[in-house]
Amino acid sequence: MLRPVKRGRPSIPFVAVVEAYVLRSLRDYLSMPKIREAAEAVPLAFGDEYGLATRRIATDGVDIFVEDGGGDLARARDGQRPIRRDG
Repeated sequence: MLRPVKRGRPSIPFVAVVEAYVLRSLRDYLSMPKIREAAEAVPLAFGDEYGLATRRIATDGVDIFVEDGGGDLARARDGQRPIRRDG
């Protein structure tokens, strides 16, 4: 965490500003309960308190998905993955 330059002055890390922008943008696609779920689940999925400030999240307008290291997507709130057809 960054320390304030001057004592008594508020400061916010740039990554938090990015995350706030992402949350605001999600309001165009998702309901507030879904956004709250994502705000709680995504940082846990990535092990990063600023997990929403990444390109590894996506939405289909219904849910938030997180990408694992291999490029596969899972639903953020419960980790559900799509069924794959082997062929």
